[in-house]
Amino acid sequence: MQKTTRTRLTASIVLALVLPLSTWVGLAADSAVLKAGVAVRTVTPDPLLPVSGGVGPSRPAREKKGELTVRALVFEQGNVRVAMGSVDFLGFPTALCEKVRKQVPTIPAENILIGATHTHSAPDCYAFPDGDGRTSADLGYLDKVCRLLADAINEAAASVQAVSLKIATGEAHGKIAYNYYAPELYDPRCHVIQAIRQDGTVLATLVNYAIHPEVLGPARGILSPDLVGPLYDRLAGRGAGVGVFINSAQGGMVTADNRAAGDGDARTWEECVRIGNLLADEALRIVAGAPIQAKPLLFSTSRKVSFPIDSPLLLAVTKASPVLRDSVQGKQIAVQVNLVNLGTAQILTIPGEALPNIGFYLKRKMKGEHNLLFGLTNDALGYILTKEDWGSFKRYEYVTRTSIGEMTGELHTQQALRLIRESPAPGEVSTDPSWISLFDGTSLEGWTVKCKPEDRAKQFWKVDQGAILADSLGQKGHDYVWLTTNREYSNFLLRLEFQAFRASPGNSGVQIRSRYDDAEFWLNGPQIDINPPGPWRTGMMWDETRGNQRWIYPDLTKDKWVDESMAKPSRVIYYAEDGDLWNLLEISAIGTQIKATLNGLPITDYDGKGLLDDRLHQDKRVGSTGVIALQIHTGDELKIRFRNIRIKPLY
Repeated sequence: MQKTTRTRLTASIVLALVLPLSTWVGLAADSAVLKAGVAVRTVTPDPLLPVSGGVGPSRPAREKKGELTVRALVFEQGNVRVAMGSVDFLGFPTALCEKVRKQVPTIPAENILIGATHTHSAPDCYAFPDGDGRTSADLGYLDKVCRLLADAINEAAASVQAVSLKIATGEAHGKIAYNYYAPELYDPRCHVIQAIRQDGTVLATLVNYAIHPEVLGPARGILSPDLVGPLYDRLAGRGAGVGVFINSAQGGMVTADNRAAGDGDARTWEECVRIGNLLADEALRIVAGAPIQAKPLLFSTSRKVSFPIDSPLLLAVTKASPVLRDSVQGKQIAVQVNLVNLGTAQILTIPGEALPNIGFYLKRKMKGEHNLLFGLTNDALGYILTKEDWGSFKRYEYVTRTSIGEMTGELHTQQALRLIRESPAPGEVSTDPSWISLFDGTSLEGWTVKCKPEDRAKQFWKVDQGAILADSLGQKGHDYVWLTTNREYSNFLLRLEFQAFRASPGNSGVQIRSRYDDAEFWLNGPQIDINPPGPWRTGMMWDETRGNQRWIYPDLTKDKWVDESMAKPSRVIYYAEDGDLWNLLEISAIGTQIKATLNGLPITDYDGKGLLDDRLHQDKRVGSTGVIALQIHTGDELKIRFRNIRIKPLY
């Protein structure tokens, strides 16, 4: 990324924590030194550009107050780095986040977090269309912002030094924020993370607090970071290093408390300074007595989550916007969600403006001593409500209209809870050691291909980009080809991720408690189906055992076939074409009870007593014990990937 010449771009802040290219990575040992680096770029446009306060036309800017900036704070420990970003804009869409990530070669894209401070007095990053279909967004300026943000991350990553941490949480006192809809309905907690150099001076101070920085608002015609600019100046002036502000769950409608005497609001730069200074002072008060964490651990994980765009207004906006339109596939948009452990803190990202009740709930479920929510991070998909709140109160008409859909909060919460559940608590080096990885990411060691002799040379199964790839596209002339574990399992919990492709017309599945008959060239045993061409049946259960081949969940006779009316209506399956998305399949086999869950939704719950333990299955030694296997269906052209295959044997 090049440094700015005449054009100055607003400050955007980036925390970079970098990890290897796996879905999640913990530390190999707790002795690695934590390092941090920081960098700042100014991104104020010259000449000034119109400012945006939300969906609709921008307002002309006649003057500026403060500078917009981009800031990068990089944490590194051993082979682990993680990148989080914060920018002085209303929001920063997925499309721009991806442009930044592509310009940071030392950090895996999935480990770069970029959040917006949510100032309502900065240029439009979404290219919102006006009534005539035009936009006031400057695409060249947005490209420059992306270059400068990547430049800041790269510089911060290259300048890391050994640090310790101070982390604290406490209520911020004074006239800072309130809920415009219900004054006391907001989270007053302020979370603070400080990176301390070895000489005891502060390298950087991160402040995480829920507030709308809209003291000025777009109507004043002032381009500004709003209260965030004075916050940074105050932190620097008090020896707190480079300030980094990350918003939190400030939706519906947690805003700056600039209420003046009477019914008016103080919409002045002086009020921005008052609130910014007070928030900075409160953050430093809160962190002042926190103990030094000399050996904090670093961990990060992420996943892509696909959200339906049900709002006709926002769907029309995304289709018309030159920035957004390529991020939307049909009526879905995929967004990165991250979870980071840093010392005693756990951090979870939210791609929008979550209402306070969602924020309180997520913090209760998180595992840290200090639980931080990074709102408006990796995108800003409007307001995020629970399905119960969506479209309910008259007061919520606006936040419902500017929400992409009723299920956004539900889907994000489901995926967030899964990240929390599957990740270690802050301070833990690794997850439950009783979970065994069945795939090392580099080879098929521990697996064997089982098929007819004429199919053995076809190399359908291979390792590709850290995943197991099954690829028979263009080749229909084959029988079943299975990839089986060498070891057998009886009672267990199994988790794996698979990546489906719309361009693949073939069928796959996961066999459990199965056994290959070398004389018959057949794998007997039950199978959890994976069927990307007809995704509604994925997660249902088929018995591949010869003599009983039929659907057993739903439980049908041999002459019947499943249809879509039998599927769970709220099932979700993701495709690679929608943004490198993966699906989580979880299978439990305990006694005769088999359960399968797809992306958090229970699909199969089957008690096989009387079938899986009957004479047929006993004779073939399947149903109660056997191998795990991945399938390429006979005669099918299939492309599918599997990764993060882990099993927890239950003895």
